[in-house]
Amino acid sequence: MKTVAIRQSGRGFRKYSLGNYAQVIRIYFRRVYVAILPYGRLSLIFGLIGFQATFAYDVLTNFGSWVFKTNSLYQAFIIGNITGVPFAILHESSNIVFFAIVVPLAIATSHRAGLVVQDQAQ
Repeated sequence: MKTVAIRQSGRGFRKYSLGNYAQVIRIYFRRVYVAILPYGRLSLIFGLIGFQATFAYDVLTNFGSWVFKTNSLYQAFIIGNITGVPFAILHESSNIVFFAIVVPLAIATSHRAGLVVQDQAQ
């Protein structure tokens, strides 16, 4: 069989064949899931924060791109946000996923690496 990945284990190198490739992916995603499991509720909060920040950004940029092209601010707001809806939906949904998965994973990784600053009582 063709070897696709070599990973160092405790006893040397372990070879993964194409038949084991799905198992390698499953093990990797299980490790990622276990790493962000303690941050389950925070994932929802981070996802909502990401959505709100992206929504505000999209509304302001869509409005700002039409301010000098229309006669009134109201027209700029309506036209800008109507024309920006397709991108805004894609942008907001991708940021929900990003903030809900990547941010807790980054926090877990920084905890493991010892990079998190903790409050110390004097």
